[in-house]
Amino acid sequence: MVSGTDLFTPSQSKLISFSLGVFILAIAAVDNSKKYIFRYKTKGTSIGSIKSFVRKNGSPYTTLSTKQFGTYSTAIKQQEYLITNATTDAAGVFVWEVQENSGATYFDDFEFYEVTATNIDNSS
Repeated sequence: MVSGTDLFTPSQSKLISFSLGVFILAIAAVDNSKKYIFRYKTKGTSIGSIKSFVRKNGSPYTTLSTKQFGTYSTAIKQQEYLITNATTDAAGVFVWEVQENSGATYFDDFEFYEVTATNIDNSS
């Protein structure tokens, strides 16, 4: 269960398509003392992989969060990333690095929430 404040406005949630490389979306200020959920949907013309993270929106473009990895396919897939312990910065951007030569990749329905979350170890 996620509860929190949506940090996007409806006009920011739109379909975005590109074939390869890096895609960047401005999100908001990030704070080390807070946790965030970033959700969106993906669909590709083939199977591919994505590396996602939060980065500073300006020089020196330092990475502010842990890099997380995901996959997408020809079916619509809900992606969700929990961002914890991000370096505090006034202007963060969410970055996707998409595997080259993986066809077109579509992103839609972006949501970015500040949340209260607890990690649960289900390994035992």
